[in-house]
Amino acid sequence: MRRTLIFIAAVMCLATFTNAQSAQADNVRTIRVLKQDEGELIVYTVVLDKRLDTAELDQLSQRIKQATPKTKLILVSFFLRGMAEDRDPWAASAFNADADGFAVHIKETATQVNPPDADLRIAAGQ
Repeated sequence: MRRTLIFIAAVMCLATFTNAQSAQADNVRTIRVLKQDEGELIVYTVVLDKRLDTAELDQLSQRIKQATPKTKLILVSFFLRGMAEDRDPWAASAFNADADGFAVHIKETATQVNPPDADLRIAAGQ
């Protein structure tokens, strides 16, 4: 039952990116649901094909939230293509219903210990 709910949430989230052109424009490679507690908490992992600024990450987080509008706490970890997803993410956003919005943080230093693909390192001057 739990796996079914996680799968449904992932499908709903991906439905927000129904058109391939839209997903490509957002430079999103994958979106996965890691954990879900119905209505309370949902945790996503997103792999990106390029670096986005905080405004773009906020916008993407808002679009992800549309799949689970009544969830009180939403956590999104953003990884650049090639980064190991079991290590620190490049960026993260958190939604708390009490705060009424996402807090987005980019941690560029994470790419030093968890490097992305070579072309993304070159783009950042590493």
